[in-house]
Amino acid sequence: LSPAMEFRCFVKEKKLFAISQLDATSYYSFLMEMRPCLIESIGHFYSNQIRDNFPEESFIFDVYITPKKKVFLVDFNPFEDSTNSLLYSWEELYQWNIDQPIELRIFESKACIQPKISVLGVPHDLVDVSSAKAIEEFVELARSENLGGSRFV
Repeated sequence: LSPAMEFRCFVKEKKLFAISQLDATSYYSFLMEMRPCLIESIGHFYSNQIRDNFPEESFIFDVYITPKKKVFLVDFNPFEDSTNSLLYSWEELYQWNIDQPIELRIFESKACIQPKISVLGVPHDLVDVSSAKAIEEFVELARSENLGGSRFV
């Protein structure tokens, strides 16, 4: 699978409004010319396969697009700041006017590339558990929500 063809898609109130390049460590020059086709393919996939079949109003989903432009669903995530927003900030996603056309955000030059993080592959919500205070807050949250009945805390 080519990381260049993985995308994170943002849905609010059942409206797909933003798409981000999932690989935030690389620049793929060919994505610029593919932008309209990518938006159309992902938008069509969302409208026909997800919108009326997924119960949540606001969520995030990841897709992979094959060289033959077939779209595959990879993952669902909650629409909240515990999910990595990649090339968007959570502030702008929360305030986004969803009546605008879908925006696809990709790196438009090598100068925009974000540095690789050593925790790649670790869930985003665990990245912040790097201090004693953050760990205490995480444990307290887990206790208060009881993690769906889990008894590990």
